Amino acid sequence: MPTNCSNWLAATCPTFVSYRSVSKRNTQQRRGSDYYLQTNDGKLVLVASSIQRSNKNLRYIVNRNFIICYSSMFSLGTIFAWDVCGQFKSWLESLIKCTPRYIQPHMRAINQLAPQAQHLVHHPCWFLAPIKLQSNEMRVQIPSLFQRHIFAPNQAVVLIKSGRRSYYTKIEDFVITLGWETIVIDHTFGQNYTALFGSIGHLMFDMFIFDHEGNSVQYNWSTTAPVEHPNAPPNWDSNQVLANVTGSTLITACTPKQFRQFNAEYRFCKKLNIANWSAMELCPSLQELAYTEGMNQFVVKTQQEAWYIWYASGRLEGLGWESFAAAHALKEHDAIVVTVANDLSLVAMVFDQDGCERTFHWYTDIETDAMSPHRGVH
Repeated sequence: MPTNCSNWLAATCPTFVSYRSVSKRNTQQRRGSDYYLQTNDGKLVLVASSIQRSNKNLRYIVNRNFIICYSSMFSLGTIFAWDVCGQFKSWLESLIKCTPRYIQPHMRAINQLAPQAQHLVHHPCWFLAPIKLQSNEMRVQIPSLFQRHIFAPNQAVVLIKSGRRSYYTKIEDFVITLGWETIVIDHTFGQNYTALFGSIGHLMFDMFIFDHEGNSVQYNWSTTAPVEHPNAPPNWDSNQVLANVTGSTLITACTPKQFRQFNAEYRFCKKLNIANWSAMELCPSLQELAYTEGMNQFVVKTQQEAWYIWYASGRLEGLGWESFAAAHALKEHDAIVVTVANDLSLVAMVFDQDGCERTFHWYTDIETDAMSPHRGVH
């Protein structure tokens, strides 16, 4: 058994034992390959792709998601693209049978890589979880859709960040168990509260809390150093770890880092029912903001798109809202998390009844028209 949480966190990573390549051709008949690392339990992890640059030359580029997931467990270096096959394969072979260990992730070079949207479309960034307070149900279940995108063997350790505090909990069969009781006590949760989890790295989540009415709950944690619970890694700096996660390549309305930076007073979580089809009521703080600013419409953004929706009597309504609901195929028991961006637009994320963020693909339909059909609908 590892002796501290740093080793436990490293133990959740696989050991890579071999690699393999799969040839491919795109629609322009350019050749290339996808490269996979095989783990000690037989799973394949996409690590890189080669792209044809000319008739004879290939460029080898590491997958962005691989860097995000494994940069804190393996010394990946700072170069993630090569024009020489031998250099790329030398880097690839350095990961074979390398023992995972916790290190400070190095993320600076990731923004130099071109986006790889084909690997990101179905990768959720957020999930919602109802908070249960009964002693025999003191746990959080990670939604099944989200489970596919994280490597979490049984008895793994999860870092949960809440404001200025960091907590280490156990995860068993994708259920957060041991250590969750401490979080419940510190946050004085009430009945029908909801937790919003945003992925910030390998088995690391940022957590936001909403009360039974959907209003964001704030905690006046100490302004001193973050409270680290027993078995935390030595010299661990949670704030620095979050700062190193410079951006998210996931298809989402906003990253956890952006969500934290928006005004917490205006966050809210709305569970949908039949009455929401014709309009959606905003939380009191947003209604007050609209009154103060004299607003009669809001720009509502989700991922790559925006809707202009009339606001009246505390509600989003009219054809703009109906267009929004239709485009997102909203169903009863879905949920919407809304926050206010710095330009006073609303940033919205849609969750299914199981709590997993839903992703959409409108951007694939927009080639030349910068204004999509549902923009400007009132």
